[in-house]
Amino acid sequence: MRGRKLNDCGLLIISSTGDIGSGCTYYLADKVKALFLCARNSDRLQVQQRRLCNLQVESHVTTSPAEFLPVADIVICAASVASPAFSLRACKTDAVICDAGYPKNIQPTLANMIGESVFFGGMGRVLGGLQCEPDLRQACYGYPLLNIAHGCMLEGVLLALEGRHEVFSQGRGNIKPTRVEEIWQLAQKHSFVLSPFFNQRGLWAKQPNDEEV
Repeated sequence: MRGRKLNDCGLLIISSTGDIGSGCTYYLADKVKALFLCARNSDRLQVQQRRLCNLQVESHVTTSPAEFLPVADIVICAASVASPAFSLRACKTDAVICDAGYPKNIQPTLANMIGESVFFGGMGRVLGGLQCEPDLRQACYGYPLLNIAHGCMLEGVLLALEGRHEVFSQGRGNIKPTRVEEIWQLAQKHSFVLSPFFNQRGLWAKQPNDEEV
C-alpha cells in the first residue's frame, strides 16, 4: 500500500520476547533490512539476540523503545499494558505502526494526529460470517465491519473446524514460523482473511484486497 518492500525497511518490535512479539520476531527476522528489538527483561532479550545470531540474523536490542523509534520504518507494539504508554512523537513521519496489544499501547490522541499510519493488528475477518453469543467484541473495539475478531479467537475456531482440539500456539515461543504458515493455510481453506486496516478513527481509506472485504 505504501509502495515499500519489507527488505528495504527497518522493523522495531516492542515486547519482542513475549508470545506475540517473539512470533513476529522469528517470522519477520529474515525479511527486513534491519531488526530492532525491545523488551523490559534484558536477560530474555539477550537470549533472543543470541538465538537470532545462531540463525545468521543480526539484531539490535534495547530496553527503551525511544532508542530506535526515530529509525524504524515499521513498528509492531505487541505489549499488553494497563494504560497507553507509547508515544508517536519520536516516530518517523512515514512510519507504519501496528498496535497488536490489548489494551492498546498507543496514546489515542496522538494516533488521531497521524491518521492512516496506525492500525490495530492481530485481527481477522470471516468472509462467510461470524456469530458470537454473547457477542462481546464491540466491548474491545468499535469494529468498522462485521465478522471481525482477534486472531487468538479465530485460531480456536479454525482448529475446531478441522476437528483439532489441541493447544496450538499457547505458551511463550510457540508461535513459530511453521505454525504461522500452517494456520494461514487453514484460514485460506475456510475463507478467513486478514482484517482491513483500522484504528479508533475507523477504516483506512485505501484497503488491501478490496474485492475481498
